[in-house]
Amino acid sequence: VPGPVGPPGQAGAVLDRSRTYRVETSVVVEPATFSGPAAACEDTNDVLLSGGYELTLREMEVIRSLPFPFFAQQTWTVQVFNAGLIPGELRVYAYCYRVD
Repeated sequence: VPGPVGPPGQAGAVLDRSRTYRVETSVVVEPATFSGPAAACEDTNDVLLSGGYELTLREMEVIRSLPFPFFAQQTWTVQVFNAGLIPGELRVYAYCYRVD
């Protein structure tokens, strides 16, 4: 049988949205080649929140898109293969939270 309900706990920390920022890098991927650029947070203390990518060519195949939070600077990386006949651009971005 459960006991009585205890007192409420302390409120959790509130994230300050003004401390979030986006880092972006882009590369041109030639036909029939792989590329795997990464976007890294600006400081070793900053926290990676999420990341992603944008492609300019439908024929570019995404092999993987994932975080690497254990690097000195937390990083989002994307690996692609350009299966097309022309170069295409890959933009990789990371959303980070600035910690002092």
